[in-house]
Amino acid sequence: SGASPEGLNVLEQSAADANALLTGVSGAVQDTISAEAKSTLFAGLQKVVTGRMTPEEAVEAAIQRNQRS
Repeated sequence: SGASPEGLNVLEQSAADANALLTGVSGAVQDTISAEAKSTLFAGLQKVVTGRMTPEEAVEAAIQRNQRS
């Protein structure tokens, strides 16, 4: 928007600077995939956190599930 608010802390100023550079907004990925793919993705994320799956494997599994839905 080009606004330059005064009195911002460093984090707030960084966010304002980033927002000033936005050229568009995209919806969240989970809003564009099937419920089955969403379940697969979130289950995969839990496995990524525990080291049982790579991020790439989790995303690929969700993509495959979405294509079958």
